[in-house]
Amino acid sequence: MAGGQAAGVRLERCGHSPRRGHAPLQSVQEARGLRHPQGNGRDSVTPAIGTLTDLLHHYLTAHPKDQAVGWGAGDGSTCWLSTAELADRIRALSLALHSHGVKPGDRVVLFAENRWEWMVADFAILASGAACLPIHPGLSASQIAYILKDSAACLALVSTSQHLATFMEARRQAGDVEQVISFDDPGAADPVVMPLRHALEIGRAWGDTHPGIYRATRDAVSPGDLASLIYTSGTTGDPKGVMLTHRNLASNVSACSSVFDFRADDQALSFLPLCHVFERTVDYCYYLSGAAVIHIPDLAGLATAFTRFRPTVFAAVPRVYEKLYARILESVPPNRQGLFRWASKLALRLAALQVAGRGPGPWLALQRALADRLVYRRIRARMGGRLRFCNSGGAPLSADLAGFLLGAGIHVLEGYGLTETSPVIATNRYPDPRPGTVGRALPGVEISIAADGEILTRGPHVMDGYWHQPQKTRDMIDSDGWLHTGDIGSLDGDGYLSVTDRKKEILITAQGKNVAPQPLENALKRMPLISQAAIIGDRRPYLVALVAPDFNMLRRIVGKLGLENMPLRRQLDHESVQAAVAEEIATATESFAQHEQVRRFHLLDREFDADMDELTPTLKLKRRVILQHFEDIIEDLYSGHEAPHVLGS
Repeated sequence: MAGGQAAGVRLERCGHSPRRGHAPLQSVQEARGLRHPQGNGRDSVTPAIGTLTDLLHHYLTAHPKDQAVGWGAGDGSTCWLSTAELADRIRALSLALHSHGVKPGDRVVLFAENRWEWMVADFAILASGAACLPIHPGLSASQIAYILKDSAACLALVSTSQHLATFMEARRQAGDVEQVISFDDPGAADPVVMPLRHALEIGRAWGDTHPGIYRATRDAVSPGDLASLIYTSGTTGDPKGVMLTHRNLASNVSACSSVFDFRADDQALSFLPLCHVFERTVDYCYYLSGAAVIHIPDLAGLATAFTRFRPTVFAAVPRVYEKLYARILESVPPNRQGLFRWASKLALRLAALQVAGRGPGPWLALQRALADRLVYRRIRARMGGRLRFCNSGGAPLSADLAGFLLGAGIHVLEGYGLTETSPVIATNRYPDPRPGTVGRALPGVEISIAADGEILTRGPHVMDGYWHQPQKTRDMIDSDGWLHTGDIGSLDGDGYLSVTDRKKEILITAQGKNVAPQPLENALKRMPLISQAAIIGDRRPYLVALVAPDFNMLRRIVGKLGLENMPLRRQLDHESVQAAVAEEIATATESFAQHEQVRRFHLLDREFDADMDELTPTLKLKRRVILQHFEDIIEDLYSGHEAPHVLGS
């Protein structure tokens, strides 16, 4: 890859921009120290941290509180651990790892859903000098076995009995892992498996006989040490192990914390998989600020969690916001749909004014007050009624959806990054977010646009490389330290970054026309009847779409048509349902070019599923897998056998 910056491209620098890995973190901190952008009337400077163990020490000593980390109990109450209790558990577990021979630089697996024990285990691993190797809880035994073999992990922490069974099968295939610690009771006795409570007891006893070892090991961690080995989702082949150092992650946490107003009195809701670096980094920001964090194991109970825990901040992927909007649409009764359409259009106008730095005039302000009383306030109540702002990342967020939420008083700050960049490269922030962009570069981060439109980035956030894959590292990071993201984008005159698509996902039709599928898919997903969409058309004569309907909206339509007793497949193929979806596709794509129009579509009887390897952990489409799973349907669409699904000529 060509090094440096190509002629005629834009470069965005924000704050101090050192070459990757060569500047001490303190110099980055000295260049920041800005008032928090959301503004709460106080000056706040982000503490300088060089390692994640610095962050841990700061969190436990600077923000003591009785309610630090919580989770929902089955009886409806909330359980809490204090910072003192967390400190005891982290220290005990870290010492237990020492007692089992874990050494600085070793890789320790963390295979669990989002729960408070994940946080304790992560910090315990880091304090022992080892690297945390998080594994997504949805992976199969064979996928885990590949990671175990490639990483040579020595020990694992696993959550539920189901995950334990999967992991033990992976261990049988891969070997090497000597000890497994189970968060939940493992049930049948196994000399390899130890309950977490026993590990804590062992760690406390080890500390009594080895005084000072915990602090000495924790304090010996340096910025250049490996903090985490994260295996990417493998959308184009076997997953690669991304090496993130303490410097990588600590610099990103510090930079994010300098532009977001996370506070010690916040109550954060954490529900995305912590194995993904997006939620993990945001949670680190919560800890750095001293916020209380409530953990939710999955998205199934999210709607209830919003009203139960009433968060002030959270992070989510676009799919969460899309589902929220779909449920809002579904709940609007027929006699109020006109009111909702008016309020939606008004929200977009209000958002546009805010982006332009202008306030509404008297008449528009009156309309806003009325819409807030009748519509917007109810939407905010669905999210607990206390939300100050939320972050979005992992995939593109529709500009219209971001604008609607902003106009309704829900401040979604979209950002952009990769696992390889620890992860945040750019983000929107207050007081000047711009829906439809991913904001400006973080402090200490450089962004450049190459001649072919690819987004490049450089700074302390750029990974140390791929585990045992030097050639792939060189393919990703050029000789001048620029990481080539594989995404296509542009920078405007104010430094706001827009991301168009994945470089490798650009479709080239049989006529030689280039088509970016993501904008089309995002436009389709904004339609009430469409939950998910995958655009197909590479080396094909025209575009087709695989469409997963919003099944709640579908039930409403088939009920009106009197089709509720039909089998699902017949409902989906009914001419009235087909016509309704065809109309939505035509509406969604009317502003796209002729060669970007969808000619045929197929309504799927299920959504794309991460458990079937069709989605990444952040719910992005795995196109290669989808092409394989729906090969027959796709061929039928191109063979003309699906005549009822034809759009236009």
